[in-house]
Amino acid sequence: MTTTSALSRTGAARSGEDSEFASAAKSLVTRLVSLARLDAWGAPVWSGDDIDPRSAPDLSSPPMLVHGPLDDGLLTGRAGIALVLSAASRLPGASAEWAPLAVRTAEAAVRRAASDLGPHGQPGGEIGWDSGALGISRAATVVAAAHGSAELAERSRHLGGLAVRRVVDHPEGLPPYADLMGGLAGILAGVISVSLSPSDESARADSIALLVDRIGALSLAGPIGRLWPMAGSDHGVVGLAHGGSGIALALTAAAQRLGGSEWPPSGPGTPAQAASLASAAVLWEDSLHDAGAGGWPDLRLPEPVPGLAWCHGAPGVGVSAALRHPLVAGSGAGARDAAAAHVAFVRARAASAAHRPVGLRPFDGSLCHGLAGVVEMHLLAAGAWPAAAREHVAEARAVATRLTRAGRPGRPTWQCGIRSGGRSPNVLVGIGGVALTLARCHDLSVAPSAADPFLGALAPRG
Repeated sequence: MTTTSALSRTGAARSGEDSEFASAAKSLVTRLVSLARLDAWGAPVWSGDDIDPRSAPDLSSPPMLVHGPLDDGLLTGRAGIALVLSAASRLPGASAEWAPLAVRTAEAAVRRAASDLGPHGQPGGEIGWDSGALGISRAATVVAAAHGSAELAERSRHLGGLAVRRVVDHPEGLPPYADLMGGLAGILAGVISVSLSPSDESARADSIALLVDRIGALSLAGPIGRLWPMAGSDHGVVGLAHGGSGIALALTAAAQRLGGSEWPPSGPGTPAQAASLASAAVLWEDSLHDAGAGGWPDLRLPEPVPGLAWCHGAPGVGVSAALRHPLVAGSGAGARDAAAAHVAFVRARAASAAHRPVGLRPFDGSLCHGLAGVVEMHLLAAGAWPAAAREHVAEARAVATRLTRAGRPGRPTWQCGIRSGGRSPNVLVGIGGVALTLARCHDLSVAPSAADPFLGALAPRG
């Protein structure tokens, strides 16, 4: 069942009716559009605050705030903003300029990414899901489908093919760590979900197999299951962005894709290997759950503090479980793995209940480590368990009212997910991600979730 058909049972507002979620999303997008500037080629560009990573090597250091142009990425730049504009353009009372601006923004991101991967581009051109060509291509495909742009769809497929072939042709350029964000699992998720021309499908199968084998080679045995050292660290962590949940999700999808591919891979990496590694990752992360201590620990910190973020904690575990459930429910292991995914989600929902604003104090609203990540966990559950879709959407909306009612329209008092308190228009830590989540609270069919590494590509059909 698709997410859209699941939504038909939730009592969501019809397209012609407004809601507080649509209204808040439109206010944020109006603000987002006002921040755009045109570059020398007439394409929209954005800038935002961020922290200088050199000034904050760990969570104990005070970061230095910097301001600069956004890249073209899905989570970090223009491709994600194009997705937000596209979603907002489908809300009741939307500005007529948002749909063409979404297409123009996606076209600009695709054009630059394709140039970087072309014969005269950067040798190490970024290809990952969060900031690179695979995520840009997938976002542009979604925008193209929403607005009927055949030209953008074709350019997206071309870019996807360039990125997938880069994996096969230049494996020496792949990152030496398995993280979903910035690592092999993220590239794997992008390779699985990107739209390709038929001539590139054999390269997709070879890329998936190669990446599964690389991820397997980096795994370490834990007391239970297997784990992977986080990038820049010598130990594993819990969560979607850099931990076992994200790696398990990518591997689960790889097992399904390899098992059903009409293009058998020519190298190492098999469906059985991918499924086994995914199960081992889930076992390790499950072994760390402690309900009495608040769920799963944030292993980046010396003290056993519970992780309460999409990137490092319970909401990310819940997102992974919701996305894995439909994949494993139809596999050979079926009932056992599906039940385990459901248990993980129930635990994540309970732990995420602690991620609530207290009083009138400012709180983090972002997708990455704020309240929008919790909302998306519930929204994605509506697609994973259609029989309970109404309940999950209602719970998402109940949490989302903390975002819609904080401050005044277009000027919320919640903070972006930047440690030193800056503002960003992007999807990962900025107002773009919150706007997209609120638009989805109004109507799930306006766009897939940016919390989903496959951006809706693996939604079951029916």
